[in-house]
Amino acid sequence: MLLAGGLDPDPALEAYLREILDNFKQEMQNGLPALKVPPLDPLVLEEKDVVVDDEHTKLKINFPQINVHGLSTFSVPLLHSNLDQFHVRLQLNISQVTLDGLYDMKGRVARIFPLHGNGEFNINLTDIQIHGEARLDVRPRHMSVAHLELDLNWGQLTIFLENFLGGGSFAQALQRMLPVIGKGIFNKFRPQILTELNSALVKEINKELAKPQVQDIISAIFPSF
Repeated sequence: MLLAGGLDPDPALEAYLREILDNFKQEMQNGLPALKVPPLDPLVLEEKDVVVDDEHTKLKINFPQINVHGLSTFSVPLLHSNLDQFHVRLQLNISQVTLDGLYDMKGRVARIFPLHGNGEFNINLTDIQIHGEARLDVRPRHMSVAHLELDLNWGQLTIFLENFLGGGSFAQALQRMLPVIGKGIFNKFRPQILTELNSALVKEINKELAKPQVQDIISAIFPSF
């Protein structure tokens, strides 16, 4: 199908970008030291304080240790280049992502019932989709990602807090309420996860787009260059 400005999506460029993403998956556990990219699976996040303050819950949780597992297991069901507008649209699917580490919590639910606990925590998300829009900088014999914006959504979320309310049957019953809190907690982590992934992807893609063979792809797409 011909695009509005006369340029078809380029199969060679899209295939090359898919190859970059596949190679990136293989490197995520070790990181990319040459690009100063840390390991991304697991991704270790810095200590974080999370405050939940709404009509139902008043809560403060300290997370001194946070590990994110599963980011390198993505598939790429969608990658589409729009060369009239110099952008690439992509989607990454991940079946499961798990956050774990340590927590210390104090607060109240329904403004009355006390919440407290400390120990290990686990947040499990399934059916994750990461959508991305990349803007390309195209010049004679040069192409790079000038800007990449990612967003993330998921299907189901479960959360487990060790020593929640000191354990016991009452605590187990209240654990069923935690997914609502867990959504708010994960939303506090989501920007940092996306920032780390975004930065690593841009560095890796631009490193590969700088290789000589990409110049042939650019010349084929834009003969006037």
